[in-house]
Amino acid sequence: DEVARFGHDSFGVLLGRPTSTEEAEAAGRKFAEAVGRPYTHDGNEYALTAFSGAAIYPDDGVEPRELLEAADHAINRARSVARNVEPFSDTISAERKRRKVLRSGLRKALEQDRFQNEIVAEVALEDMTVSAAESVLKYQTAKRGLIGPDDYMSAAEEAGLSEAIAEKALRAAVESAAGWRDMGLPDLAVAVRLAEPQFHLPNLADLIGDIVVEHN
Repeated sequence: DEVARFGHDSFGVLLGRPTSTEEAEAAGRKFAEAVGRPYTHDGNEYALTAFSGAAIYPDDGVEPRELLEAADHAINRARSVARNVEPFSDTISAERKRRKVLRSGLRKALEQDRFQNEIVAEVALEDMTVSAAESVLKYQTAKRGLIGPDDYMSAAEEAGLSEAIAEKALRAAVESAAGWRDMGLPDLAVAVRLAEPQFHLPNLADLIGDIVVEHN
């Protein structure tokens, strides 16, 4: 058996002789039990939770990349259902295909400008005036129509499109605010919905500043 570290809290385990999904699941449960044993630090007791995704050669993939992707999708499923170990399945396979199509579609949407900015107004009930607004960048799909960031951002992150979509979302929000100003409307606070990883973009502050300066 071999173990490799893929990230600060992500590991891959290559089992030498798993003959079935059940054996891989049993190994995953052993990992969870070992990691979950309570330990004490500075007088406080802690316990960790481990999630495992199991992919079997050649059923779930032939190439190493395919197997790693299958295991990654399975571990995401394990997290979502709060289960220590989850085998790759037809359901997960269908979801993987859907996300693959979504990633490809997002790339084309950026190239062809098939995003639409939707403004959600916040209205003060006292006098029915608009006091603030939220700018939501939606993606126009062929089959599902417009979908919001909650439905496409994880696929965008997988495709490495977070920064490009963050810029498009910010630019759309500032352009809308500038348009209201040019119409003589009072200034409004505009919120922009970004995904958590987008807040860690190293140039986010500069990007916002540049876009605001462009529109005075």
